[in-house]
Amino acid sequence: AKSTGKSEIAVEKMVEGRLKKYLQDVVLLEQKFVMNDSVNVK
Repeated sequence: AKSTGKSEIAVEKMVEGRLKKYLQDVVLLEQKFVMNDSVNVK
């Protein structure tokens, strides 16, 4: 991202946003289902 010539702040926000999106997808999908813990949410 630094090689695109964007400012340090913009790069930091880009990385933060992408990481947040990735963690939402991965973590929520891997949680156990509340009613039956032998099944994942996904």
